[in-house]
Amino acid sequence: MMKYREALMTQIHRQLEAWFDLPHEELYRFLHSLKGTSGTIGLTDLSQLSQTLLDKLEAMPPKKWQPAE
Repeated sequence: MMKYREALMTQIHRQLEAWFDLPHEELYRFLHSLKGTSGTIGLTDLSQLSQTLLDKLEAMPPKKWQPAE
């Protein structure tokens, strides 16, 4: 299970580096995948946080994100 957690954290790091270039739809897909994967490998807090962010994202109109956000 540890190798999956490490792989997930590596993927999160890579994605965060490209975060500000993500269109709204790709950000949604990233958070959705993060929620599912983290829940599957037992990272419940991260899965719940991802769901909270997804809920907030769904309530917003699509836009290009700025670094301050």
